[in-house]
Amino acid sequence: SVAFAQAEQLVDRIDNDYWKGLLYYLFGSIYEESCDYFRAEKYYSEASNCYHKAQKVFHELYALYRVGESKLDMNEFRTADSIFLNTGERALSVGDSSLYYSCYIGRVSCYIYLEEPDSVSELLNLNVIQEEPLNSFYYVELMAMYYGMIEKYETTDFYLKQAWNCNLSQKDSIYLFYVCSLIEEKKGDLKESLECFRKYVSLQNNSLRRDLAQPIAWAQRDYYRTLSELEAIKARNRVTMLVAS
Repeated sequence: SVAFAQAEQLVDRIDNDYWKGLLYYLFGSIYEESCDYFRAEKYYSEASNCYHKAQKVFHELYALYRVGESKLDMNEFRTADSIFLNTGERALSVGDSSLYYSCYIGRVSCYIYLEEPDSVSELLNLNVIQEEPLNSFYYVELMAMYYGMIEKYETTDFYLKQAWNCNLSQKDSIYLFYVCSLIEEKKGDLKESLECFRKYVSLQNNSLRRDLAQPIAWAQRDYYRTLSELEAIKARNRVTMLVAS
């Protein structure tokens, strides 16, 4: 934490744009984990600019993808879709099929949250996915939401089952209860929707309690910044005393 606070103070002195981009990207990741998507987007954008100056094309594209994800998390779906579209096309032009697929899934997410099934159908007809990745949580949960949106609930239940069978992280498990809540509401089963949402909130609260029980470095950020400033002052004083001697 002290090192990160020192690095943030010194970032303007870095002449190497690649190193500066790496640092900004790390800051973006930290704020993204903290759900501060506004600051995450800011740092990812800075990272992208630095990578561009350093002519690191792949790094720049991945930073731009993270900008799109931050916009998606802030519910700026049109902006996120535009970023995913441009980044995906550039990724395809440099042969990065993995990033292109991620941008494609991001665009599908945007139109699902915008509740535009025709746009989702149009994207799905592009045949970007040759084989349905039923072990990919992000794909199957999006398909569950899509088929719920067009009221094909038998297919929705199939994808939900596949989603629960994926290798889920704690965050994925919590989020899936939220997805189930939306789908059950769409079906008209408000009692089951409320129960899923209750589990979502309960698990989220438990997760936050566990996180808050740990020493969170970023909650102590001002303290570490002050500490690093004092260390810098001491270092300057030592140099001054040496020169004076």
